[in-house]
Amino acid sequence: MMRSVAAAALLHLCLCATASVSVSDPTEPIAAPGDIVLLPCYTSGNETPELTTWVRDGREVGRGGGASPSPPGPVPRLSVLHDGSLNIRGVIPGDEGSYLCSSALPGNRSFQARVRLQVAEPPFPEGEPLATALEATSVTLTCTEATSFPPANTTWRKGLQQDDIVSGAKYVVSEDGPELKLTIVNVSKDDEGYYFCRSENPLAIRELEVYLTVKTASSAYTGAIIGVFIAALIVGSAIIVAKTVYSSRHRVCLGSGFGQLEEDGGDVLSLVESDDEQIFQDAVPRLPPVTNGRHTTLVQIHRIPSSDHEDLETAETSSQQQEDTVQTEEPEDLVTF
Repeated sequence: MMRSVAAAALLHLCLCATASVSVSDPTEPIAAPGDIVLLPCYTSGNETPELTTWVRDGREVGRGGGASPSPPGPVPRLSVLHDGSLNIRGVIPGDEGSYLCSSALPGNRSFQARVRLQVAEPPFPEGEPLATALEATSVTLTCTEATSFPPANTTWRKGLQQDDIVSGAKYVVSEDGPELKLTIVNVSKDDEGYYFCRSENPLAIRELEVYLTVKTASSAYTGAIIGVFIAALIVGSAIIVAKTVYSSRHRVCLGSGFGQLEEDGGDVLSLVESDDEQIFQDAVPRLPPVTNGRHTTLVQIHRIPSSDHEDLETAETSSQQQEDTVQTEEPEDLVTF
């Protein structure tokens, strides 16, 4: 009877030891891309786990530990060490997530632990690198940083020495979600220069550099005057070209083109209706026959005069003079046919 009770008690103790499972509190290590991270599993005693299995999102990512021999070949990026830890080499953003380890301990016991790995991000402040303000006005510089993990601490600084900027009457620093704004009140020439939006987290420090240009009222007016002058110059040139084309429209229509206008120096082509050609031909006198039986004929050649009245009168006078001359010439000067 006593042996039966003792055996039953021993069996109950073994069953309870086999079924007991302890779960540790989750930890959240942070690693940067490219780092080597070690996720621990059993850390509650001095015993070495006989076998440890790591699972992520329901899929086994590693198995080993204890006396298990290392697999031959190159070491995988994710491997289980002898103490049951998961070693991740060259961390990538896809490694972020929750991992569950299960270790088999001596004495038929087991242990489980959950570890959440977080992959940190290099802060990256964004904004416009150049800003312009008119003297005696206000200007707002904006910087956005929403990608870093853990969240970065972002501040505004002034000058190459990066002096801290504190909100007050001159500078107003405000936050609007991921945006950090810096408003400069009553801008003067002394406010011109470099401003830095500085974001810092445990992984890195990044800065956005902004250069502020301050324009005075006189420079603004000068720019406006120059702009008006250029506009007036363009309009005036267009009017002159238009007038030139319009005054020579008849030449352009006849196909001369603008090149011909320039060559002629602006001469105007006049189209007039010419008079009918007039051919003046006086009667050809016929001389008495000569001894050889042929007649001698006087041939007169007259040019075609232009429509000008003066040319017509000159032609008539010249014709009359030629007639008089021929009548007085000797016979040997005549043309014989």
